[in-house]
Amino acid sequence: MSYLDLSEIRSIQIDHTSRCNLLCPQCARVDQGKLNPLVPFDELTVEDYKVIFPKEIIKSITLVTQCGNYGDVVASNTFLDCLDWLRTNGYNRHINVITNGSARSADWWKDLAKILGKQGKVTFSIDGLKDTNHLYRVNSDWDKIIENVKTFIKAGGRARWDYLVFEHNEHQVQAAKTLAKEWKFEGFYVKKTNRFISNKNYKTDTNKTMTKKINIAKKVKYQSNFDEIVQEYGSWSNYVDITEIECKFKKQNALFVDFEARLWPCTWVGAPIYFSRKDNIQKQQIHKILNHYGWHFNSLRHFNLQDVLNHEWFNNKLIESWNGLQSDNPIGKLMTCGRTCGTSYDFSSSSENNRELTTFKEVKNAIY
Repeated sequence: MSYLDLSEIRSIQIDHTSRCNLLCPQCARVDQGKLNPLVPFDELTVEDYKVIFPKEIIKSITLVTQCGNYGDVVASNTFLDCLDWLRTNGYNRHINVITNGSARSADWWKDLAKILGKQGKVTFSIDGLKDTNHLYRVNSDWDKIIENVKTFIKAGGRARWDYLVFEHNEHQVQAAKTLAKEWKFEGFYVKKTNRFISNKNYKTDTNKTMTKKINIAKKVKYQSNFDEIVQEYGSWSNYVDITEIECKFKKQNALFVDFEARLWPCTWVGAPIYFSRKDNIQKQQIHKILNHYGWHFNSLRHFNLQDVLNHEWFNNKLIESWNGLQSDNPIGKLMTCGRTCGTSYDFSSSSENNRELTTFKEVKNAIY
């Protein structure tokens, strides 16, 4: 059974660049408070977009999401040109740009509002207020963020505020929601985070200095049920082997393209490729796949979209692995698949059970 046929694709998520202006402690591009030296500097270009978005895809998809594992679009020098190409070449449906919002000139944000139009929005990831946002969003500039928010919205842009809840900012949720309404955001998402759960097989990378300051929220409503899963199954690894997979991206007819133009089934499977720790299971597993098939097997700089989807990993091996074990050879069940799309645990902060949306403005055909 194939993951997706070309005609079935309705959504594409893109990690446009590996560049970012922040050093968030649990980001894969950060290692012990500094840039992860394994991450190459690269970003997509208009030429890449021509391969990612052939005419038949531009006609059939309804959503493009710009959200990175490694970078933020505000750090990219090619981003606006690529978005403009997409609009100019006939894609007139929804674009969701997710960013920390802490860079660029007023003119850049005005240009972004113009390109996106009403069939697009910017999701600003702001985790607290002036005295707390920078604790996780390291190097962010609160005053610059608010200046950019107001410039973008005044220029006609649609915006949403996403708020990851930690121990240090959970007391400010209501105040942030009030500001979101005052500043004319369309919506405000409160989101649980699983980024600081202490389990070596679960986490991505760890900044030991920052984890002393950053903890999961104390209130139960802002916490996940991770510990309950470990107790029920004996270990996290057992849960991954046993759980059934209900693939979130497949259910949405979605695919993911990383900043080197590699095609992946989802953002989570593609993330571990440059994790800094050699002993990380997710990294070991994705490298096993790349070493088995070759590091360009899913590259849209070497093959077209149809050819990659016809590759045996997309065509059958990936879905077959969901019914197996992590230890299976040559391609086993991925820890990432079990963690993210196992039926008893909601990993993603974007999952329905891990978020709470407040809307301030109803927009026709809005995609929140």
